[in-house]
Amino acid sequence: MSNRRESKQYDGMESRIPLMSRLIVVCDFGMGVFLNAALMFMDESNLCECEVPIKVVGDIHAQYQ
Repeated sequence: MSNRRESKQYDGMESRIPLMSRLIVVCDFGMGVFLNAALMFMDESNLCECEVPIKVVGDIHAQYQ
């Protein structure tokens, strides 16, 4: 019951936060997602470095030598 009461207390709170503050939070969160994804990809053993520009035709499924 208290969870329901607490959630009602916060209903509509995002509309009281200035728009710019919300955008900064969203941008920071988005950058965090991108940086974490980049780190995860860099840890993959089946990646290779290529010089750009590059054209990939078809689906190679990491079967390159």
